[in-house]
Amino acid sequence: TAIKTCLALQFGVLHFGNRTQRRIRLLLMISDDDSEEAGSSPVGLPRNSNGRHNIVRQKKASLSSERSRRLCRILTVFLIFATTSLYKINQHSFLINSFPGFMDNKVDDGSQKIVLFSDKEMEEYKKMRALMTAPLEPREWDRMLFGIFTYDSPNEADIRAANRETHLSYFKQNKLLEGERPDTICSLKELLNNATLARDLESCRVVYSFVMGGGVGDDNLRKKVTNLSEGRNTVSEVKTRCLWEDPECGGTDITKWTLDTPKCNVSNVLAQELKRYDDITLLSIPENHELGKTDTWFTYASMLTRQHPELQIGFIGKTDSDVFVRWPLFFWYLQNNHRKEIEANTYIYGGYAINKKICKGNAYGRVCLQPNVIFTWFAAGAMAYMSTPLAQHAFMDGTTLERKREVWIVGEDMQLANMAYSDPTLNLYIVNHRYRRNGDYINQHCFNDPALYRREYYKIFPDQRRNFQSFSIHPNQQKNETEEG
Repeated sequence: TAIKTCLALQFGVLHFGNRTQRRIRLLLMISDDDSEEAGSSPVGLPRNSNGRHNIVRQKKASLSSERSRRLCRILTVFLIFATTSLYKINQHSFLINSFPGFMDNKVDDGSQKIVLFSDKEMEEYKKMRALMTAPLEPREWDRMLFGIFTYDSPNEADIRAANRETHLSYFKQNKLLEGERPDTICSLKELLNNATLARDLESCRVVYSFVMGGGVGDDNLRKKVTNLSEGRNTVSEVKTRCLWEDPECGGTDITKWTLDTPKCNVSNVLAQELKRYDDITLLSIPENHELGKTDTWFTYASMLTRQHPELQIGFIGKTDSDVFVRWPLFFWYLQNNHRKEIEANTYIYGGYAINKKICKGNAYGRVCLQPNVIFTWFAAGAMAYMSTPLAQHAFMDGTTLERKREVWIVGEDMQLANMAYSDPTLNLYIVNHRYRRNGDYINQHCFNDPALYRREYYKIFPDQRRNFQSFSIHPNQQKNETEEG
């Protein structure tokens, strides 16, 4: 900016100087002619042939001196601008290095302002800085990131409310046992926005986010493929499955995989929910049930874990919104049945696992007879997860983009299994949830019924029941609670 300003000033001054010089020459010529007609010399000088030339030389010298002075002024202005610009460029680092009490903060209009910390704030800042620069210590159990798949509808809003009220609040509402903490379950955005929480070695063992598509698409895509006219042969006219390095989805730029606000029209219920809660991830694809939403979420989550290794997320998974998890039973099961195997194996695939031989039968509609089914086991979609190394390998740079397209089959459960088995050189360890303790499974499916969801959950955890009106979003929720007794 300083250089452009000085060049403009210099051009203007020189241009003005040239015009002035031409005008002076013209006036001298006119004055000389008038003097000849009057018969006298101009300005009292002897009238001879050298008089006019002397005046011109004097004017030239004067103009040259004036131009030199103007150039000096321009150079001075330039030096001032340059010095000021360099100072502003280095102002941030200068202040931070010389006066740690200064910190630059973003303000709403995008500009920056300098803020002086108080002594107490300075101590907190030093602690935070020390925490951020300290080497990571290993956690006893890596975090597990679960995307809870949902979509925009009044019934789904009520189910999301039921999730927040019940199993997602288990450690906040129930009496804690030894070693348990109220922040055992955190939302993804809560973890990303809190550096102290992120580096706490015992917090947020489970990280969740409700996941839905925020792009523009066909509402019919929300249905199961078996309910669509073309069934498993359905092909969407819009992009519903985003893959690593796919240029149509932003390639490897993680900022293009999610949206801050939905591009599609949303209900007033969801609009209010997005303002009230900070636990929903909007994928850049349109909402769909079995046409690529799962792969898009796992790819985004894999990219996120690589970008933020300090979060120490060891597993990436998904659950259905109408499923609640018995977290204490889940943790007990992992500890007592698979602890050594989880520590010894890198590539882990978990959930209610079903063998390929079984799903070839009539009970599963012979879906595993498809020629492009490559998996040995698949986890039912109610709850499924992979170790982060397996997810990053399968959904990022462990296989080619062509291979990812090659293993595609319609149906989220089997497609996720196909991705897990997409590299035949890997040996997968299966954590199978086909286990019951005291008659209870690790997770329970409630068939898209929020009233059944609450009723079944409170049978197991009656002490957690309380007035949830402050959490309610759906207007019929209070009525449902009354009908349940």
